[in-house]
Amino acid sequence: MTQLADYLSFDIMGDICFSSPFGMLDKPDNRYVLDVLPQGVNGLNMSGWMPSILRLKLGHILFAKLNQDMKRYEAFANQQSRKRLAMGDEAEMPDVYSHLLKANRASKDRPLFTDHDLVGESSLLITGGSDTTATAISATFFYLLHNPEAYEQLQAEVHSRFNSINEIVGGAALSSCRWLRACIDEAMRMSPGVPGLLPRQALAGGVEIAGHVFAEGVDLGVCHYAIHHNEAYYPDSFHYRPERWLEGGDNSLVHAAFCPFSIGPRGCVGKSMAIKELMITIARVVWLYEARLCPEDEKRGAGGELKGYGRHRVGEYQLCDMFVSKTDGPVVQFRRRVEL
Repeated sequence: MTQLADYLSFDIMGDICFSSPFGMLDKPDNRYVLDVLPQGVNGLNMSGWMPSILRLKLGHILFAKLNQDMKRYEAFANQQSRKRLAMGDEAEMPDVYSHLLKANRASKDRPLFTDHDLVGESSLLITGGSDTTATAISATFFYLLHNPEAYEQLQAEVHSRFNSINEIVGGAALSSCRWLRACIDEAMRMSPGVPGLLPRQALAGGVEIAGHVFAEGVDLGVCHYAIHHNEAYYPDSFHYRPERWLEGGDNSLVHAAFCPFSIGPRGCVGKSMAIKELMITIARVVWLYEARLCPEDEKRGAGGELKGYGRHRVGEYQLCDMFVSKTDGPVVQFRRRVEL
């Protein structure tokens, strides 16, 4: 499931940003990117916490293979940028890149973005939202298939709202699928795409938090995973309970503490798009197919007693924190619905 979700989410980002999918669902040519990027992000994360790695230029020693792979990725980003530049304004629908080009044309003195800048933006656009969205898709199906009652309720909701797959698009009908949204939110709560912390720096004068004073310049943060499993906000926090999102209204602590996209002015700019992408994808899959865990590999992605404390919960989708989440599984079998 993880691989297919990765292919899909990267192709969607290619379409949204460059008016051209990367073809990952159809052919293996560009799939190496899926292995390179998490390692690259992990390397940056390590260097961020230990700046001496960069200062002493240890990256060439510690991340020798990664450096080679990242050069290949930079060439890929450069290719996508030049390919989109060659299209000019011929894209059928506005994409993200078209807004960058429009901003360049609107600048009176000089272009806002050089060609080098555009390649850098392309590098970011390729990764933005792809891996985290894939994690959310995989996690949602993991929890649904390990919690049959929740899955059956979702099937009933989707089948009652839509008469054909072509009806499953953004709009009022999709927004009315409250159980679908609850299932997705609960999966992202339990297994967030960015499980660690996003540090913030105390500004001039410092800051007081929970009775503790932190001086100006101190980096602070709380892990998303820790917040999402705080029993004060989410009782029974290690159990998948989508119904918690339908209780207490939108202003409840459940919603206030939820931060898979971060919060505030530095929160994810693509949150609304990501939610819509998740809802459409999962609703369409549920509408088209019956799904079950592969009997020969039904434990893939799950915890277990032999994995040690913290990974001992069988019903929890396992994450490897590389700044973004690295996952494996679940292995799912799909069968087209007979009544179609």
